[in-house]
Amino acid sequence: MINIRIYCNSLHRDYDNVYNIVNKVMEESGLNYQIWRLTDERDMEYRSIMFQPHIVINNRVVYAKACPTEEEMWSILKDMQLIK
Repeated sequence: MINIRIYCNSLHRDYDNVYNIVNKVMEESGLNYQIWRLTDERDMEYRSIMFQPHIVINNRVVYAKACPTEEEMWSILKDMQLIK
């Protein structure tokens, strides 16, 4: 199972966009995954997350500061060798 955590305040302009893009790409990939949306500012501060959105896949930070495009998400999955 692929574990995805999206750290992003629910008031952030990309809050829905980042989730929708990540979910769409993961759904199309056919991989078994779970997405957590983490919005607690104190938790982000504790983890030293300075920029939002912040995407973590299997405990590896893969994207920060902006909403990735679908192409960038596909590239991340390839780089992590989760897909070919």
